[in-house]
Amino acid sequence: MLASGVLDNLNLKQPIKMMVSNVKNKTSEVIDTTMLTNKIIMDLTNSGKVLVIKDDKATQELLEYESERTGKKIGMAKITLTGSISEDREVNSSAREVTYTFIMELNMNGTSRWIGQEQISKQSSRSTFGF
Repeated sequence: MLASGVLDNLNLKQPIKMMVSNVKNKTSEVIDTTMLTNKIIMDLTNSGKVLVIKDDKATQELLEYESERTGKKIGMAKITLTGSISEDREVNSSAREVTYTFIMELNMNGTSRWIGQEQISKQSSRSTFGF
């Protein structure tokens, strides 16, 4: 996403306020999506182009508290980043293959501005004895 130049083309003052949601795990595997989300947040923050606002309960409560304390409405992010991981399994007589698909979507005011996808395949051979 950073390399695509989409953030520069949004014509917003940088750093851009961006709400980042936790990556959703739609697989049957246990995947540390918190670590993956934190890696994305780290890359966005270190780019200097984005001011990340996490999409979690503690952050939302803090924003509400600051708004009440100061009497000023805290500006919400116009940009959101969401992501998910899904899987596709195929089995034949000699091998098993799992393809994981990671999709991220950048939205501005509810309009999709960028969608990225990465696929990772994992193959294993089946035992001749059925184990």
